[in-house]
Amino acid sequence: VMFLCAVARPRYNGFNDNVWNGKIGIWPFVRQVLARNNSANRPAGTMEWKTYPVVKVAYRNMLIDNVLPAIIDNCPLEMKMGTVRIQQDNAPSHIKTDDQVFLDAVALTNLDIQLYCQPPNSPDLNVLDLGFFKSLQTMQERRTTRNKMQLINVVNY
Repeated sequence: VMFLCAVARPRYNGFNDNVWNGKIGIWPFVRQVLARNNSANRPAGTMEWKTYPVVKVAYRNMLIDNVLPAIIDNCPLEMKMGTVRIQQDNAPSHIKTDDQVFLDAVALTNLDIQLYCQPPNSPDLNVLDLGFFKSLQTMQERRTTRNKMQLINVVNY
């Protein structure tokens, strides 16, 4: 199961108390469909989770339908008053920074949200690859999951 994860720098007050943990959200690329055939685990007609390929349209829709509303709902006011930068790596499924459909959706938020691509071969996001995503994988490996829904619940924990 592929996930889209959005995080930001945690925010602290003047007393070094964490006032926001930086988690914007994590969303799986799955949809519910009716099972066509019987199996040992479920009868035909049961709703089940199916993954779908992460292509530009799916990625753009995930940004517009999930990430933008999560930024509006979850981010502290001080962050939303400035420029919010969404940084993505250069995966082929990611949209271009001047994607008009995305820019139109951003315009509706009345926020200054800009999309950036990570420079090629840049160590800037290694902290995410080596730290954050490794910790997610470690948390997931501590719990046994038998299906996609259980995996999604463990990752969202």
